[in-house]
Amino acid sequence: MAKVLMLRIVLAACVFFAAWICDLYFIGFFRWSRSSKPKDSKLEQKQQRRRRKPINDTPSPRKTKTISMPQKARVVNVTIGAQHSEENAKALDDLLSASVHLIEVFFDSKGMKDKTISESYSGVFGDFCTLSFDIQKQDPTSVPMFRHLVQKSDACKKQRYRVDIKSFARFAREKDSENQTSAKALSMAGAIFHESRCGSTVIANALQVMDPKRHRVYSEAQPEMVTNFCGSSYEYCSKEQASELLKDVLYIMSRSSNADEEKVFFKFHSDSARNLEIFQHAFPNTPWVFAFRDPVQIIVSQFKEGKSLAKCVRSKLDPARGVIAILKSKQLIDSPSDTKDVSQENFCAATLASYCESALKAKSKAPFLGTMVHYPDLPDILLDRVFPNSFQLPMSKEKEELIRSVSSMYSKASHGRSRPYNDDSKLKEQKATDAIREAARVLLENSYEQLLQEALVTTADSNRRKDRTILDQEL
Repeated sequence: MAKVLMLRIVLAACVFFAAWICDLYFIGFFRWSRSSKPKDSKLEQKQQRRRRKPINDTPSPRKTKTISMPQKARVVNVTIGAQHSEENAKALDDLLSASVHLIEVFFDSKGMKDKTISESYSGVFGDFCTLSFDIQKQDPTSVPMFRHLVQKSDACKKQRYRVDIKSFARFAREKDSENQTSAKALSMAGAIFHESRCGSTVIANALQVMDPKRHRVYSEAQPEMVTNFCGSSYEYCSKEQASELLKDVLYIMSRSSNADEEKVFFKFHSDSARNLEIFQHAFPNTPWVFAFRDPVQIIVSQFKEGKSLAKCVRSKLDPARGVIAILKSKQLIDSPSDTKDVSQENFCAATLASYCESALKAKSKAPFLGTMVHYPDLPDILLDRVFPNSFQLPMSKEKEELIRSVSSMYSKASHGRSRPYNDDSKLKEQKATDAIREAARVLLENSYEQLLQEALVTTADSNRRKDRTILDQEL
């Protein structure tokens, strides 16, 4: 009996031990399988978040790119021509004195849809707050983009004014013409359009640093994107309406309460280059530059954080008219719906090509106002041609040194990355895949060659002018 009991105890212990061993085995295997599964990198996680939230490259009238507003910021709605309260009266005084600045433009629920050419735009509103331009004037590389300036302006975190753009623009022009305000409208001396990742920020920083007291520079400000609000085919408003809106927005942004400031410059977003004709229609006598670069290097730079995150492919599901035309011309698609099957490389190249072709078209309409700036020519072309001749800016040895100094630094140091700039053109060439090179060859080679030719003509003209100046001095 004792032997049977002992046998049962041993058998139960063996079963328990075997179960324990199996449990440990399966738990260990489960943990190992989870740990062996590759974790998503930060880049992949970011890409997944972006996939959940599609981004349209061309803002629609109801959904536009906006600057995030802190929750604590109080919004005051302002009524033009009505003194309903002390708060409204103070807001009007602040707006007219240009002590607050336009930082964001958006549409109401109706937007500009269904408007005819004969009608003016309506339903466009703007948010204003006090910007700390001194931060930019002291070191433009610390706030290379307009959004950085807004984020570092403490007053914008507390309160903002909201007003109808059309009503305020008309009101401000009327009061300014009657000298009833302390503000003044700065002279727009030039505009910057670009292909992206091609040195346009260097140009903007140079304009700021060469004369910080007299110059105000807007670098890719959200309100400038009104050139895109009508859609790539002007389906939401007419070219005339877009032109009128752009004139009002830039007039408001050009108003200043700073007695020292004299000139204002606008660096537009890259996709605004597609609508250069709207800028020309609004400002037919204002000089502008178009910055460009070797297409292979730009695409590599665009794909730096992943193809799906590249700005040049954001509109793939809703492509612009110019991009569709280019893809069709190269027989890469038969209809707009086919763009979803186009490779990221080809779509990016087509997007960049649409910028270049728009710039070339604008240049042909006004040969003496547009200047093509090739990336390798920076900053010399600014000193020799763009600033003294195109933008009519007085130069000096001191200004030249300041421009060369800021051009030798990394242009975007908003996150404390201020450091000397090292040309990465060769590195980008080495990183280029065969697909990138082929896309650049098929879709961008022709426009790039034309831009190069225009840039060479510009350089030759500048050199001849310089030679004539030297000869006149010798005589």
